[in-house]
Amino acid sequence: LFDSNLKAMDPRRSLQIYPRVDQVYKTKKSLNYDAMRTKIMQDREHKKYEGLFDWCAYFILAVFVAFVASLMVELEESLTSVKKNIANNIIDGNSDNLAKAWSFFTFFSVGLALIAALMTIFIGPGAYGSGVAELIGYLNGVNYPKVFGGRTFIVKCIGVVLAVVAGLCIGKEGPLAHIGANLALITLYLPIPGFELFRNDVSKR
Repeated sequence: LFDSNLKAMDPRRSLQIYPRVDQVYKTKKSLNYDAMRTKIMQDREHKKYEGLFDWCAYFILAVFVAFVASLMVELEESLTSVKKNIANNIIDGNSDNLAKAWSFFTFFSVGLALIAALMTIFIGPGAYGSGVAELIGYLNGVNYPKVFGGRTFIVKCIGVVLAVVAGLCIGKEGPLAHIGANLALITLYLPIPGFELFRNDVSKR
């Protein structure tokens, strides 16, 4: 139906054709989705049950976000307890062992931060920063390559946990917005009848 060598795809076709046949989503540029807001598209026939699919998608997304956030908190607390317990065992009530405990505490934290940094650099570069700025840009129609995807999602979750346990001055508030956005895209592509209505640039934003 469409030539795969086309540089851009008619945005009016984005409701029917996924994955996109073009490579626009791989470049950092503004996407033209104004055609989806034209009178013709706005006046098209809407199914009565489309609103129900909206709420189903929101509910599933809320469950996913709550589960991932809870899992991250649990991992953070577990790793933090392990780090503190080992340091306390090294001290063992003897002040002469403070230097050893401090060395372990420091190298353990640096090691976790290094792992998080290397994962971000080599596996999921789209996970750098809090993700809020990129998310705001995307919501305003600016396409950022690699900001959304499976690798970005996994690296973001693991990287945030490791960075928090390492003692860096960061939190989960900003990253969770980015993680939630990735989970939203995953939700839209679940094999659920009716969710194909949301697989277009306008609905995603």
